[in-house]
Formats: sequence, C-alpha cells, structure tokens
Amino acid sequence: FILPAMPFFCVIELFSRTFYAKGQPRVPMYAALGGILANFTVGAVLTSLDVFDIGAVGLASAAGQAVSALVLIIFALVRFKGLFNKNTVFKIIKIAFGGIIVFAICAVLSHLVASEPYDASLLTNVWKAAAIFLPSAVAYLIYARLVRIKFD
Repeated sequence: FILPAMPFFCVIELFSRTFYAKGQPRVPMYAALGGILANFTVGAVLTSLDVFDIGAVGLASAAGQAVSALVLIIFALVRFKGLFNKNTVFKIIKIAFGGIIVFAICAVLSHLVASEPYDASLLTNVWKAAAIFLPSAVAYLIYARLVRIKFD
C-alpha cells in the first residue's frame, strides 16, 4: 500500500518547497498536521478492526501522504492563481499516466519474482530489485519519448 503513496510524496516535496520559497511556511505545516492526523486515524481504525499487519501500516502512511498532498494542492490553487492552466494539466496527466504504467509493470513483476526478502540472499534481493526496476524504467523512457515528455 505504500507504493501508491509515492506520487503524493512527490507533490508534498514540490509544493512544500514552493511554499517555503514564497515565505509561507505555515501551509506545509498545516499539510503535515493533516497528514499526521489521517495517518493516525487510519492506523487506529485498522488496529481496532484487527487489521494489524504491514499492509495496514502502509495504508495508514498512504492516507497521510494523500491528505498532506491534497491540503497543499488546495492551498496552491487558492494562493497561486493561474498555476494550473490547460497546458500544465495536460502535462501532469501525461506524467501521471506514465506513472500508472510503471506502477502496473512493477506490480506484475513484483508478483512474478515474489518471495520473502528475509529468506533470500543479498544478491538474490538485488537481482529481484533490478528485475523489477530496469524494465519499468525502460518502459517509462519509451513512453516519455512517445508522448514527448521532456526532462530538461
């Protein structure tokens, strides 16, 4: 459940730095507090429902990241007029779709090479990580080239 939280983490990093640069440090603080509250709440609910495994921890963390990112996006829309125009939204959709493709590839490959990481050797775990990462990275680079995502 932690992997879907990664795009939210990216949004948090981007907008937190933007607000700090604009001299508005309270906004990231509000976002962090909202995220902590969401993380705690989801964790408490899952614990009370006896869903207490590593997936529950990931889900609680993902909920916190999502809430923090949402708070930052809402404040950005209000405070930075014209931030999201048609062109920017289209670029975001292209990048997000590429992320979905990579997530799907990672999920399939993870399932294909799945085993307990604690039972495998370091070399086996490194091989599995490479077997998941490399095809995903290549697929994203091909996708980025096809839809003309620029990395400058």
